[in-house]
Amino acid sequence: MNSLLIAAVLGSSPDYNSLFESLLWPKETWPETERTDALTALVEGLGPLLSHSDSTLLTDAARLCVQSKIESIIWSNCFPFLSRLSTEEDDARSRESTAAVCRLIRACVALCSENVQKRVILSVLHSFQSSEEDGDRVSVRVATEVLAVLMPFLAADEHLTLGTLNSALAIIRSLPDAPLVSRITVRIILMLLNCCSSSSSASSSVLKRVLDELCSWDNTERTLMCLTVLSDHFLSHHSPADPRLSPRFWRTVQDGLIDRDSVSRKRALYLLKRCAALSEEDDFNCLQSSSEKDMLFKWAADKSRLLREFWEDYVLVMETLEENQIHVVRPVLNRIDALIQTAVTYSHAPGLFHPSWLLCVYQRMFHSENKSLLREGVRHLLNLQALQQPEFALAFSQFVVGPFMEALSEASLFCRSAGQSVGDCPELAVKLQVFMVTFFSSLPSEERGHVFLQLIQQLGSKHWCAVPLLFVCQALSKLPSGPLLRISGLTALREVLRCTMITHQVLLRGAAQCFLLNSALSLTVVSDVSLDDAFSILAEFRADESLCRGTGLWSQVCAWFSEHEGCFKSRRTEDDSSAKTETVRAYVYEEISAYFRVPASTGQAESLPDPREADRLARAILLCVDMERSRLGAEISTTLESLLSPLMDTLSRISTNIYLPVRKGDKSLQLLLRLLQLSATPRRQPAGDQEADDVTVAMEKLFLKLVDPVQEFILRRLCGELQELFDVERAQLYLRVLKQLVDMGVKILPSVFPKLVSYSLAVLQEPTQVPSVTNQVSRAVSMASLSAVCCLLERGGSCVSSDAISALKSLNHYFCATIASSECPLSLANINKSLMKPQLTNGSSDLEVQGLLQQDWGCIAAQFLRDQWICLNFLIKAEGIPEPVEISPETLRAALSCGVEALSLLPSDLVLPVFDSMKTVLPQLVHDEEELCVQAVTLSWELVLGLSTNAHDFWPALSAFISMAFQHKLLKPTPTEASAVMVALKQIATELLELSQ
Repeated sequence: MNSLLIAAVLGSSPDYNSLFESLLWPKETWPETERTDALTALVEGLGPLLSHSDSTLLTDAARLCVQSKIESIIWSNCFPFLSRLSTEEDDARSRESTAAVCRLIRACVALCSENVQKRVILSVLHSFQSSEEDGDRVSVRVATEVLAVLMPFLAADEHLTLGTLNSALAIIRSLPDAPLVSRITVRIILMLLNCCSSSSSASSSVLKRVLDELCSWDNTERTLMCLTVLSDHFLSHHSPADPRLSPRFWRTVQDGLIDRDSVSRKRALYLLKRCAALSEEDDFNCLQSSSEKDMLFKWAADKSRLLREFWEDYVLVMETLEENQIHVVRPVLNRIDALIQTAVTYSHAPGLFHPSWLLCVYQRMFHSENKSLLREGVRHLLNLQALQQPEFALAFSQFVVGPFMEALSEASLFCRSAGQSVGDCPELAVKLQVFMVTFFSSLPSEERGHVFLQLIQQLGSKHWCAVPLLFVCQALSKLPSGPLLRISGLTALREVLRCTMITHQVLLRGAAQCFLLNSALSLTVVSDVSLDDAFSILAEFRADESLCRGTGLWSQVCAWFSEHEGCFKSRRTEDDSSAKTETVRAYVYEEISAYFRVPASTGQAESLPDPREADRLARAILLCVDMERSRLGAEISTTLESLLSPLMDTLSRISTNIYLPVRKGDKSLQLLLRLLQLSATPRRQPAGDQEADDVTVAMEKLFLKLVDPVQEFILRRLCGELQELFDVERAQLYLRVLKQLVDMGVKILPSVFPKLVSYSLAVLQEPTQVPSVTNQVSRAVSMASLSAVCCLLERGGSCVSSDAISALKSLNHYFCATIASSECPLSLANINKSLMKPQLTNGSSDLEVQGLLQQDWGCIAAQFLRDQWICLNFLIKAEGIPEPVEISPETLRAALSCGVEALSLLPSDLVLPVFDSMKTVLPQLVHDEEELCVQAVTLSWELVLGLSTNAHDFWPALSAFISMAFQHKLLKPTPTEASAVMVALKQIATELLELSQ
């Protein structure tokens, strides 16, 4: 408003109260901007009158009244209106009103005393510490604008300046709203620095305080934003707070260069360019600091041109990496070579270029969304010759075990190059092998073990796909022998085997295990691990995937134990505080003795012992025996008999000693089973290598003496003694032992099968009653026993006596009996019968039993259903059985109908017996029951398709389906027209070809 007009109004109207009242607004209303501006002009016009000492113009009483009114405007009108503005949207109207009321506050504060000024500023600052949810407080957004207009009043007070600075920095650090943070930085911090620039001491302290605070933040993006806004103050000639001397500043810049946010990367690059340009202009010299390794940015005036060219190339490379097109980036890769060469040339003291800047280039490439750029970055690093220098290898070590390993987890990197054949190692994998050897050979010897440990920990700390992990393990296996793996490394290796690999495809997982075991054998510090540690880690390498007896890897492990026997870390015994060296044989014998030391039975139901104990011990026994066999003059049978004497003693008493603890009997059978399973050598073993079977032959001779008591014990246990939930798993153990004995060539006792079939059928035919744990477990064990009998008879595990034939007829009568109903015209009475979930008695409080019932009963019920189909499949085929029972056509139709139903009842991994039954039934019904056959084939194919993402179950299911569906009798066309089965099979064949693509 025109100042002359205000002066005229004030001169003609000495009633200032009336003027104020005419311009003030009620608290509940929103004042027009014109009203606020008019009141501001009035207050500003009163300034000369209040400052004039002539009492004729304004008496002392009137002056006090006016000053009181001005203070009242601040507290009674401005602050309530600011609180209201804080609750409104940040639109044009609010911004206009905020600016107007801020001008009014500035005019009022200018006429108030210093105490009032300080009180107003502190009230605004209080809004920075208050919750936004407090309705009476001014919001941070509005408070920022108020502080901006009050900046000239607080700059003169050092204490107030420091308080404002601390409050602003605190709110900048914590606020989630980035635009508001930018506004606070510009409106408060920047203006505060501008106001303090007239005072060199104040400016210096404020600048240093701001720089130290910003560089201490963990939020890189926010720190870079503030540093960029304030860069004119920090990066000026002779700045009292030079960020170029701050290691934390340069770490922030480097973090920004590799940040995921593109704006932060540009800000970091901007700061780097400003620092380089300023250093050249000032003839800056900075080559040393209190901690040499913290000095990331160095400058020497006599190397100014070299440094300028280096940083110009560096900035060009980083700017080009912002592009996503590989054809734009590839020409700049030569600049990276130039940067590396320059850094290597000047790497010696004082070292102008810290290697971490080169790491930023690679990490930026690794973070690119373009996989081609990622691939180029990995290849470039693999070819980096600078890593042959120890100082560079050490500087790159944390990068290699961190970002580089993360980049290698990308499976697409390991695709075969053009011209490579199937089975060729990918080009990048070959380069990785050379890189690992060069890198670890270049590292200082005292650092190699620590870096290798970190690398193994990285393999176990994140999810790795099977292919990248395989080639990384292959590269590690190429490392020259050396003391790198201590006990902590073996622990990390165990995590890789247990966690990282658990979901990988079995063949790739097995190959990776072989590479890792080879690395462990050549890199382990033997004196740092005990025999117990060594055998524990070996237990993690699965026998069916990697560490199998009879393979070259097994022989390598035996040779390793033989070579280092006596060098392992000794263990202390309980009765002897002194450490003693022990042989492998002594260790294994002690482990066997400890294995069979079990407490007496309590009479309560016990869970089955952990089978991993038996697996670990069986492997240790076989390794020990094979190691002893390799020594000239060693007698295998004597060694075995000595080692296995505790096992042989337990097995000899297992069927006659009623006081033998159940746990001890279970552990003896578990160990027997694993010894027989692990002693078998691979079929691909070279012909004529008879020596490799000496251990197996000697072991079988020992066990053949005890097969009768073992069979008698198993028969007794299966026929009525297994009635607890834990016994379902125990029955599986007993039946696996029987099957393994048959595989060994043992003939089952003539009484076993008839008694087992007779008892099991009696249990299954008992009248339905309230499901209890006892009767339902008995039914599950009985059905599992019948399926095992059928499997063993099919393998030829027993002479089929007259009693056995009679048992088979009873079995046939049970499983092949048909019934008819309204829902299903014809079905089998005892197929697809479910196993009802038992109810625990009120007195049962065993949490382990309750957990087993809740978690595992579904699996038990599914196996119960699967076992029915194993029995039916055996009866339908009846191969190799004299006087086979006859299966009627009605039974076959009912079996196929039940098979279709079973496909929806069984889990996908348990349907193979159903497929096998359909394979026998389909050719016999293809003409008479065509519609049912089409339904069976179609549903089976849909089930196989559903397994396409599960390699473990998919391939066996696909093989069984192909064998079932694509039989000659099903593919044979009819004389008149194409059958519906043929049409369905053609469609399936088309889908199968599409799936193979």
